[in-house]
Amino acid sequence: MSKKTGEVGRETVYLQDPTAEVKTEHGLYQSLSIEEDIERTNRHYEHPTEFWYGLTGGEWNVYSCNLWHEGVTTQTESQEAKLDKMAQYMELEPGKRILDVGCGW
Repeated sequence: MSKKTGEVGRETVYLQDPTAEVKTEHGLYQSLSIEEDIERTNRHYEHPTEFWYGLTGGEWNVYSCNLWHEGVTTQTESQEAKLDKMAQYMELEPGKRILDVGCGW
């Protein structure tokens, strides 16, 4: 069960009902001990920076999704397209500033 939480552009955003039962057979949920969770999280963040270059958008090294549209052929171009689209949504103009605090995967 989901409930409507707001609008993002023209998309309606839904959040998973927090009271819904998690179906372990879907493989999306793993019950970990605190020690296992710490070990897996640390392993993720201890990779050298070079490890992430192939996944993070070419020259921009942005740790998020890419935007691929016609004519875009490299990760750097796809990151620039995404960043330009985000700036457009935020109505960014020269002299304006933003603070990106991240999501804390």
